[in-house]
Amino acid sequence: METEYLNEERYQDTNKKVKKVGIILLVIGLLVIVVGMFMLFNGFGSFGKTAINSVGNGTLNNNTVQEAASQGFASVGKFALGAFINVIGFGLAAAGGTLLITAHKREIMAYQAQQVMPLAKEGIEKATPTIANAAESIAQSISRGIEQGKNGDQ
Repeated sequence: METEYLNEERYQDTNKKVKKVGIILLVIGLLVIVVGMFMLFNGFGSFGKTAINSVGNGTLNNNTVQEAASQGFASVGKFALGAFINVIGFGLAAAGGTLLITAHKREIMAYQAQQVMPLAKEGIEKATPTIANAAESIAQSISRGIEQGKNGDQ
């Protein structure tokens, strides 16, 4: 029994699955980007605050140097983790967007064809007489050359 690979039903089923996966990846990617941006800005915004708040007026405000340093490094960790999460989020969103564009490729191509075909048809209609005249002129020149060759004329 031979398997039929190209049929409309199989295409529609696969296309629905690709659209669903694309939407899921895009939504997850956007959510991860939002979380990553929050962490990125939270970490970036608290860079100087932790060190400045820990050391006030030359004293450590009941904090040890290790506690002050760990608070400063915590903000660096948030910043780095937020940047890393953003990279993952952008990758997921790009993959989801690519899948959605691929799933809608048939509709996109049909739309483009509807936009281009009237212009192409008009161009062909206007160019046809010119091309026909040029082809006729070339054909006549070739015929004359063949006749001259048969007659021995140079």
